[in-house]
Amino acid sequence: MVKKLIFSLLVLIFLVQVTSAIDTEIIIKTLPDHHVNINFLNPSPDNGVISFDNFNENSGASGNLSFVFSSNELKFDITAFVMKSTETIVYQRFDDNTVGEPLYLILIPGESEIIKNFQEVKNETSEENSTINETTNETLEENGTESKLTSSVIFGEQGLLSNKWFYIPIGIIILLVLGAFVLFKLKKKSKTSKEIKVKKLSELQSEKKEKFQDNKEIIEDAENKIKEAQEDIRKIKNEDKIKEAKKKVIEDEEELVKLREGKE
Repeated sequence: MVKKLIFSLLVLIFLVQVTSAIDTEIIIKTLPDHHVNINFLNPSPDNGVISFDNFNENSGASGNLSFVFSSNELKFDITAFVMKSTETIVYQRFDDNTVGEPLYLILIPGESEIIKNFQEVKNETSEENSTINETTNETLEENGTESKLTSSVIFGEQGLLSNKWFYIPIGIIILLVLGAFVLFKLKKKSKTSKEIKVKKLSELQSEKKEKFQDNKEIIEDAENKIKEAQEDIRKIKNEDKIKEAKKKVIEDEEELVKLREGKE
């Protein structure tokens, strides 16, 4: 039961961590047919974690890439490499990024930059920035104003899900419910065990009493047999004495006869 409880707590902690992870959408515009390497770094590596994750992909013929980075940390840094074979074409570092805030990375020599929360600035930059690809434009148009507001409220820097403390009370409640359930089960099992023990003790006492009665009868029977044997031995001894006495009488009579004959 204890092992099951520990395993359940570990699974619960893992689930809380998974559910608390927030997705960050990242779109990249770079040179076609180049290798792109993105590293997500811990801005405060006091806990020993230096790198959260990394992304490696070829930009293909279009030079456009998109993916989702998930993390339960509020902030992260980025280092970006664009390479052709073993030659580094672009290197750029972008610090102080907020989880849940969509990012648009432009990784082109002399034009590298990052656009944070790019859904909100789409209308201002789409006409001026010809490097935004067709896929990005379609995604932004479908999201619309409602998507912007919802994303800002939920995933923004001050959003509900961007705060990891939002998940702590939920985890505590789940742990308390699980603990109460386990204690109830243990208490119920303890009562059942006690009832079984009392029942077994009464049965043992009854069996012991029956065995005592049987032993008593056996002992009495043995004592009676011993008495009978002693009586038989006593009778045998008396018969032997009688035989010896008769034999002695006969011998005395014979001696008396001899004496009488001698006198004559």
